[in-house]
Amino acid sequence: MTYPSRSPIVLRRFAANESGVSAVEFAMLLPLMITLYLGSVEITQAVSADRKMSLVASTVGDLVARTDTSCISESEILTTFKAGNAVLYPFDATKMKIVITQAIVDDKQQAKVVEGSSGNGGWSRAYNGATKHSGDVTAAIPPELRTTEGPVIWAEANYTYVPTIGKIIAKDGINLGETIFLKPRSGKKIPIC
Repeated sequence: MTYPSRSPIVLRRFAANESGVSAVEFAMLLPLMITLYLGSVEITQAVSADRKMSLVASTVGDLVARTDTSCISESEILTTFKAGNAVLYPFDATKMKIVITQAIVDDKQQAKVVEGSSGNGGWSRAYNGATKHSGDVTAAIPPELRTTEGPVIWAEANYTYVPTIGKIIAKDGINLGETIFLKPRSGKKIPIC
């Protein structure tokens, strides 16, 4: 006696069975959902680090610009740099560079940084491996700030943001930076003591 083949019936039942469809769909969407989540976390961290750069530059620039004594000491400048580190928290301060410069604008609307006893009263200090400025810096100072003679405080903060998860995409990091220009509150030059 021969039995009829049951394989077409089994195949029809298998094709009609929908009990695992949602699990298969979830398995297909999971990598995309994880990528979107981690990407949004990284973007949020990068935006936060960029915002911190604005805060660092404005904080260190403002601390120097509001100096009300006749001069600012090297230790006060170092304390100002350390205040920038505190503002950057919780990010790694070893990846941040800060430069504070006092450029002097002359009657020809030229801005210069000439240090020393015969200098023009300008100075520049760098922190954490940054490069300080010297000589003619006219091109870096906005024209609106060069219309009147006198000092301009120039604060720069740069940070290399290395994504935690996206190291494959940006293994050397993303360079973030901010530049702030201020006039001293006293209106006078702030020499180094």
